[in-house]
Amino acid sequence: MRCSHAKRIKEKPLYENAKYLLAGLASGCEMKGFMSPWLEKNAENYFKARIPGLKIYGKTEAEKFEALQKAVKDDTYKRQMAHRRRKEGRQKAFWLKELTNDYGKDQAKVKLEEEWKKNIAAVGLNVVGTVPGEFREDIGENPDGVGQLRLMLEPLGIPVSSFSTSVDPSDYAFADIFSPDYILDSEVEKIQAENTTGKDYCQFLQERNREKIQGSQAEIVASTNKICTKSLEIAQEGEKLQKNVTAAMQLKNREKVKGILEVKCLQCHQDIGGGQTASGAPVFPFNDLNKMEALFNSPEGKYREYRQVMKERINRPKGYLGAMPVYLSTLESEDISSINMWLDSVKETP
Repeated sequence: MRCSHAKRIKEKPLYENAKYLLAGLASGCEMKGFMSPWLEKNAENYFKARIPGLKIYGKTEAEKFEALQKAVKDDTYKRQMAHRRRKEGRQKAFWLKELTNDYGKDQAKVKLEEEWKKNIAAVGLNVVGTVPGEFREDIGENPDGVGQLRLMLEPLGIPVSSFSTSVDPSDYAFADIFSPDYILDSEVEKIQAENTTGKDYCQFLQERNREKIQGSQAEIVASTNKICTKSLEIAQEGEKLQKNVTAAMQLKNREKVKGILEVKCLQCHQDIGGGQTASGAPVFPFNDLNKMEALFNSPEGKYREYRQVMKERINRPKGYLGAMPVYLSTLESEDISSINMWLDSVKETP
């Protein structure tokens, strides 16, 4: 994976502008010295368009640069942690399914938390697919290093997100170590050999970097504009995908809710003739969700309120006055969550 990252970066048209930067990052040079006033302003504008609400404060240029560094690092951490939380959710769901087979539903939840706390702190989060209790370390999360790469490379037209290995490139999740020295590899010696003046190595790299950028401003602007367009396309595709996923989840949940209501609620609310029920409860077509949804949007006010009433009743603790269902039926917490999700998805008509 690291080899492919290095190869793909070197294939970028603006790689020659970035290699002295990468050498500086690998050598621990002070980053501010690599930024000409033009590039620093370009970087600020670039990240303002990508980090919502970004404001750069500081009395001096150095303070402003530090603030920009911190903002990009924090944004990287936020994105990586969002990816981690999604991965944790999938991992836990997988483990819970496996543990339920071995220990039963209630005991599996307890066992899951025990295994999670015992292993996660020591090793870190791994990929989905291993058995409970076994982890493989995820070494790709490094907001400091990745944040530095984003700050220095992306305003040059080299989008670090394009090397992310997660489904959503904006997660900045990498399956392996992503570092400047690995990208440069054997070129480090060639760059060092260029310093024939005997200057301090970091000073040499900073000056050479500024020279390269000075002659490529138009090319850099064109490249960063292309990133903007591509980022918008990715965001739009992601939004479309999310809508499709949500719709599919709602459809699957709807089928589940229909089964729950038929078993747990219909027995008390089924019409036995003449608009009456055997229990004396109001008639509701719990075996037909289309009719239920039509009732929720009925011109008659009382029916339009039933959705909220139903939600309130099923969420009351068992045994409380008005809690539903009554008598022998009970709703598991998962049943209640599914019904809540269905009720929330019903679109209201004026």
